[in-house]
Amino acid sequence: MAGEQSLTYNEIMKKFLNFSNIFFVISFLVCMVLAICYSSFMTWLIFASVILGIASSKFTAEGKWITFVFDILSYGVYIYICLIERYYGELALSVFVIIIHLISLFEWKKNDKNNHVLIRKLGGREVSLSLLISLIGLVIYSTILFYAGSEYPILNALSSVCYLVGNYYAFRRSSFQFFGYIGYEVVFVSLWILSAAGGNLGSLLFLVGGLSEMVFQVSGIFEWNKAVKYQKKA
Repeated sequence: MAGEQSLTYNEIMKKFLNFSNIFFVISFLVCMVLAICYSSFMTWLIFASVILGIASSKFTAEGKWITFVFDILSYGVYIYICLIERYYGELALSVFVIIIHLISLFEWKKNDKNNHVLIRKLGGREVSLSLLISLIGLVIYSTILFYAGSEYPILNALSSVCYLVGNYYAFRRSSFQFFGYIGYEVVFVSLWILSAAGGNLGSLLFLVGGLSEMVFQVSGIFEWNKAVKYQKKA
């Protein structure tokens, strides 16, 4: 009996005290400290958006459909923030992403197997075509944002395109999504570094959030590669 209890305890510890959960708790605490230090209504809005976004990245790496629920909530808050900061590219992206996430939510839920989405292997033609369309979209969108008076039009357009590519691959249930998301996070962090340099210290929350999400996205590449092997065996 004692051996069985010990084994059960070890299994519970292994399940909950893993890298994903520990890193999420650390990220949450760091964001909480920053939110308290720079406490304001806007700061706590940013805190809510960031934590929901980090949780979404965590569940994406784990292949769980609930990731889209957290990201929809995160972007709902983020829309208001972008409106104030005049990041029109990010704002437009947020509205569109919510729509895509609703579609992807049902796609992942329909193709859930053993609490992990079934992973799809994409053909070379589909990948090449999607990247070509993305390049054309980048040129067109950055031009529109420039004439619309958006701040940092090229960076805003690049972040939008990278994220939309990531979302397309997410809808297709492909691990390629993580490369799009990582590209987005690099630009996202750059945007909020510029904002922090301009005196908006509350943007430090977005920096922590972007870096935390990037860690989960990198880990997601390895997690999904392992999941592919498992699903092939199954």
